[in-house]
Amino acid sequence: MTDWQAQVGDEVSVESHRLRGMRRAGTILEVLGAPGREYYRVRWQDGRETVFHPGSDAAVRSARPAPRSPVPSPAAKRPKSRKTPEPAPQPLLAAAPGDRLVITGHHLGEPDRDAEILEVLGKDGGPPYRVRWGDTGRESMLFPGTDAVVEHFPRRRRRSGAAKE
Repeated sequence: MTDWQAQVGDEVSVESHRLRGMRRAGTILEVLGAPGREYYRVRWQDGRETVFHPGSDAAVRSARPAPRSPVPSPAAKRPKSRKTPEPAPQPLLAAAPGDRLVITGHHLGEPDRDAEILEVLGKDGGPPYRVRWGDTGRESMLFPGTDAVVEHFPRRRRRSGAAKE
């Protein structure tokens, strides 16, 4: 466990354990866990999002500006322009319970895997999802990668007060 503190917006980089491996970098989207045992949801440069538990090979670069000197600069005297806040980013995948999640096979001859989404645990239909795998019937929690596609199915409306004969 490391003793560094990170906040939403900070940049994280992880050195590769492989010979001639690439360094992986991303942005912290959410701080999870209890104080002193934090872990993070990170969006990596390749667009994937994962839950990240930092190790000794991880480094963080703060997105907060460095403290300024007490002498005001000429630019500080100018009036600041108002900017409209940017809308919150929408999740790459949006699903609802009952939808089908398909993950493509990565190797020649490897079949695609599919799962039924049982529960959406993220905001606005985003991950993580609680799923039931079609090939094994097992249930698990999943943060899908960029190889996943959600197939939406039309929702059936229940009849209210249907008469019994």
